[in-house]
Amino acid sequence: MQRFDNRVAIVTGAAQGLGRAYAERLASEGAAVVVADIDADLAERTAAEISATGAETLAVTLDVTEEDSVAGLVAQVSRRFSTIDVLVNNAGVYWHRDFAEIELEEWRQMFAVNVEGTFLVTQAVVAPMREAGYGRIVNISSGVVWIGAPIQAHNTASKAAVIGFTRSLANELGEEGITVNAISPGLVLTERVERELAHAKQDVIKLQALKRNLLVEDVVGAVAFLASDEASMITGQNLNVDGGQSME
Repeated sequence: MQRFDNRVAIVTGAAQGLGRAYAERLASEGAAVVVADIDADLAERTAAEISATGAETLAVTLDVTEEDSVAGLVAQVSRRFSTIDVLVNNAGVYWHRDFAEIELEEWRQMFAVNVEGTFLVTQAVVAPMREAGYGRIVNISSGVVWIGAPIQAHNTASKAAVIGFTRSLANELGEEGITVNAISPGLVLTERVERELAHAKQDVIKLQALKRNLLVEDVVGAVAFLASDEASMITGQNLNVDGGQSME
């Protein structure tokens, strides 16, 4: 028996990058995985590719900033499956911008996706989790919170809010058998990072206790652990996965 047999997991922003990696890992350990993403075609393709490995999948088009879209996600999942056991709030955006050049609209968009999106999807799935008396919620924050990364004031602020949300919700939902935790990855060598931040790879290594770059496979295990019954007495925590760059 695998860790996630008979479990249904929703991963937002799951069509590519780290979100896809989280979905693949949960599926490989027995979960039925909902690939939720704003890119409908890519979500369908990703779900099909994961399904080809033998896992049960469902692709859902999702805009985490829109209440109707979030309600549609839960409706589709509820029609297909009997429970919603795991939620990984991965959908997010980030940009690099000098603080003086950040426009209010960009600031609001960052919070709309990273914070309000996490709030909306979590609120929508909590009802079925409460009914079942079981749930695992894993929010994705970022290591930028601990290092105060320059030219990322809006991203850093939004990801700090995710940690505060995690802690408060853990206290509120604990009596109902629902755990709420977060992970804060460091600079992970995704395709986007390789495109945009390749110049920073060696600088980051100098700041880490473990002297190699962080790979996608280094992060997925933390999500799988917090989503599993092995973490049944862990809640309200933030787990840094950054090679020892920050030790909070």
